[in-house]
Amino acid sequence: MIPSGLVVGYHGCDIEVAEQAACGLIKLQPSLNAYDWLGHGIYGWQNDPQRAWEWARKMAKTKGSRIRQPAVIGLTIDLGHCFVAAMREHIALLSRAHERLCEAYSASGIPMPKNVGRSWTNRKLDCAVFEMMHRVRDSEGQRPFDTVLAYFSEGNAAYPGAAIRQQDHVQICVRNSRQILGCFIP
Repeated sequence: MIPSGLVVGYHGCDIEVAEQAACGLIKLQPSLNAYDWLGHGIYGWQNDPQRAWEWARKMAKTKGSRIRQPAVIGLTIDLGHCFVAAMREHIALLSRAHERLCEAYSASGIPMPKNVGRSWTNRKLDCAVFEMMHRVRDSEGQRPFDTVLAYFSEGNAAYPGAAIRQQDHVQICVRNSRQILGCFIP
């Protein structure tokens, strides 16, 4: 049976990682950065290999990056039980998770994380809220989300007065690596 929620995502990485993953020699590792806006997982741009390529090239120029030679790998993803940021019931889950996060930080006396940077590119608050939501669901015995899907507005206006930005995209965060059905070199 073919899953109903199949999508193609593109992941920027080092060429060695892309080749080994496409051959099935390695599995992609989740990103665990505190600024990953949708929480921890394997990230991809839905239907946009060019955006993944741009990101990989940028990262290859960044000091300390694991990407020496930029590449892109395609991912066939079954969304499974997917958190969709455009659904009101899912946004409500984030609002409740934010409340719980505020309570936890207040009780500990530690300042809350913040989203900072141009176009909010460093999303420590968002990451913390998503991770709190997943922890709460787990502690309450609720079904975990396999993937997270969200629209990200980024970059300069596409034209004067536009709300659409030049680097807008749909981001996929795969939390359950079993949802990646296959990898390919585009």
